[in-house]
Amino acid sequence: MTRAPDYSQGINAERALKFAVQRIRGDRVQIIEGIIEPVSPTWDHERAAKLVRRQLEKRVDELGCVEGSGNLGLPGSSTWYIPDTAVVPEELAKGGSALPPDQTPLIVEVASESKPEGQVGGSGIGGTSRFPR
Repeated sequence: MTRAPDYSQGINAERALKFAVQRIRGDRVQIIEGIIEPVSPTWDHERAAKLVRRQLEKRVDELGCVEGSGNLGLPGSSTWYIPDTAVVPEELAKGGSALPPDQTPLIVEVASESKPEGQVGGSGIGGTSRFPR
């Protein structure tokens, strides 16, 4: 018999939010400072991320790592997001779920000139450098 959860001590909002967002079907979503938002980059954005990944690819392989856009979680925060590109050690990528930034040697977020406040760096997670295209 299944027992109902005991919420007398309150609810861990961080765990509940991250649990829920991982079970959304269809589009990919991320949580930035407690707000669930869809991840639907433009083709221009995808092109920029691809150019970064292409430059990293050979060295990433030499280091025994994997590059991609897997899930990253920030323990102790209401943020769980999908970077444009991240590099992680291959052994952590196998069967891994959301990885914390301290296990991720490189995280790349392509900043949009039209919406810089919606980027991860604009939300206080990390700084972004603005380079001309």
